[in-house]
Amino acid sequence: MPAMRTFWFAVYNFIGVPSLWLFFNLYALINSKVKEGLKDRRDLFNLLNKSLSAFKDKNRKKVIIHSSSLGEYQQAIPLIEELRKKNYNIVLSFFFTVRL
Repeated sequence: MPAMRTFWFAVYNFIGVPSLWLFFNLYALINSKVKEGLKDRRDLFNLLNKSLSAFKDKNRKKVIIHSSSLGEYQQAIPLIEELRKKNYNIVLSFFFTVRL
């Protein structure tokens, strides 16, 4: 790996990411929306594992569709309908918070 690439890799992984993690966790103490978003991200993989355990049927193909906005979900609807017609197990995940 060239020296500059190694340098920026180290800066990103050892300074950038930990700094952002610290910033967002501190900011979550005063901003409830950020706090809720961090909680949702922490719980994401537990929720996915729980949801996927319902799809143990080895004879059916599985598809995971992820949407990070309402617009992405709406664009995925025709794909979901076609996959259902072909008897696929579908896992649909969302990663956004709606505030009313």
